[in-house]
Amino acid sequence: CVDVSKVNWSYSYNRRKLPEENGNDPNFNGLRNRLVPKDWWVEDLCELEIGLYKRVLITIQTKGTLSDEVIGEGLKAYAYRRLPGFSKGMIQCGDAAKYRSTVDTIVCLLPAERGSVPCNFLLKLLKAAIYVDLGDAIKGQLIRRIGQQLEEASVNDLLIHAGEGENMMYDVDAVKK
Repeated sequence: CVDVSKVNWSYSYNRRKLPEENGNDPNFNGLRNRLVPKDWWVEDLCELEIGLYKRVLITIQTKGTLSDEVIGEGLKAYAYRRLPGFSKGMIQCGDAAKYRSTVDTIVCLLPAERGSVPCNFLLKLLKAAIYVDLGDAIKGQLIRRIGQQLEEASVNDLLIHAGEGENMMYDVDAVKK
């Protein structure tokens, strides 16, 4: 087993360059000598399909080597990458079954610790769960988690659009729960 904190990573895939990497430093050898961040793996795992992603995350959680906050950040990154429009609090039209599976898996993988993911992320997951028509049990689980962190939510976060065919513009019942 390798202690990643002792490894010098090149970060060749990183999109932003450091000032010393601008090509003007004759002593720069192309390698960045910095400690590896705890969430170094997040972007790479976002490339995995949901089934394999779930297996990897369960293994990571079982080992217990990473904090719940880091795992929560990984789930957030996956949701933003795999659910088009998620960052705006809605999911764009597309493969509903695929999105349903993705949202369901992300909710099931959420760390149990309060505060491991921000309330606005939980609210976006609830909106997505409503959109892809996940079961009441999953929506209820999200509503309970949101209730534990409700002080973090803004009014805009709480605006959940009602489904098609509803008389109201917003789902007031979901917010009341």
